Amino acid sequence: MDSHYYAPGWRADLNTMNQILADGVTQVYSSLLYEGPTIFSVFNGVYLNAHDYDTNPETKTRIDAHLEAEQQDAAWPHTLPDRKGGEWAGSCEVFGADQQHRGSVDVRIRHDPIDLVRATQQWELSGAIDRSFNYVRTRSNGNRHTYDGPDLWGNAIAYGRALYTTQHHAREAFKVKGREFIIDRDYTLAAVWKLYTGDGMTDVVFGALTWSPDT
Repeated sequence: MDSHYYAPGWRADLNTMNQILADGVTQVYSSLLYEGPTIFSVFNGVYLNAHDYDTNPETKTRIDAHLEAEQQDAAWPHTLPDRKGGEWAGSCEVFGADQQHRGSVDVRIRHDPIDLVRATQQWELSGAIDRSFNYVRTRSNGNRHTYDGPDLWGNAIAYGRALYTTQHHAREAFKVKGREFIIDRDYTLAAVWKLYTGDGMTDVVFGALTWSPDT
């Protein structure tokens, strides 16, 4: 769910995204609160959906453990592995701008640190979408990121574990806007990417990618 609305109680224009993962239980949530074009507040988190918390001891134990972990992890910044390379991989769903399901896409993101704040990343998408691109990624001032070609250029800002990205292709009218959310200490990445040709959105790609460090 990616909704855009006005909330009188907040006195804010909101962009709320709630990604339900494949287990049907985990929900990755965030809201950007705007005053005019300016973001003035953000809240986000990882939720578990349950309907028997008060009656099922196993559910209560699982939810309580999740809440305790979230208290520790919620303030963790969106910082990627900086000493060892590896790969994020997983299957994502693809929906067109007409909200019709187009199929799935296998996503692989090769990540190779250059130093503590820079890394090269190589993307491979195959299936409903076939694309590949490379860039050098740099983190600065804690929560700001840039993408410095050769294929994609752009920038991003992180609010806690949620990174909001904008990337433009160097040689064609193609861009990616997305949210990449690190949901645990294993660097599992809950991702939502909107793909554009020109200024028209063509596809939405979303799913969870698992991190595998090099041995």
